[in-house]
Amino acid sequence: MRRDEKKALLKEKIIDAAETVFFEKGYVVATMDDVCKNADISKRTLYIYFLGKDQLIMAVLNRGFDVLKRAFASPQGNDPIDRLNWIVENFIRFSFDYPEYFMLIAQFENQPMDFDERIDPDVEAVYAKANFMFGVLLDCLYDGIAQNRIGRAFDPVNAAIIIWSSLFGLCTTLIKKRHYVKAELNRDPSDVIADALAMVRNALTHHS
Repeated sequence: MRRDEKKALLKEKIIDAAETVFFEKGYVVATMDDVCKNADISKRTLYIYFLGKDQLIMAVLNRGFDVLKRAFASPQGNDPIDRLNWIVENFIRFSFDYPEYFMLIAQFENQPMDFDERIDPDVEAVYAKANFMFGVLLDCLYDGIAQNRIGRAFDPVNAAIIIWSSLFGLCTTLIKKRHYVKAELNRDPSDVIADALAMVRNALTHHS
């Protein structure tokens, strides 16, 4: 095996270890020492491949966004409202099927500051994939307005931001508070999701 192939395999091994640690402990609590222990490498070796935890989380986020992007590669439905339903349902399905990736992505989306310098290829890739996801939703809204299926009461970019943020909030609640929602509020997550879809549709299709 060539040297560059060995290096690539070791880098993937480190990302595997970081992913396991982040999923088990959470990104904030996890340490580089935890990653070294899981990967069975020295900290010196780790820092050859990753300068810090921020770079590691970006590498793991890249994997999560790959899964999400594949799910949204071919939006279903010619009718914008049908496509909007598909986008929302697909996003929620992803959050339930891959809750660890979803929670890391949600943490990325809610970070207090963006990166000022996106010179790391993993950071660039994460931003590109996040922008792709947002673009799928935004294109759907623009198509809906053009076809007169969605009202013009809201600015489409603002509406996309609101829907995008609301989906993250809703899915985070249904994942982290699922027992409370079920046991204390006597609500099934599927019913909550159905009402969320209805609220989005009603708001956007109200022509003014």
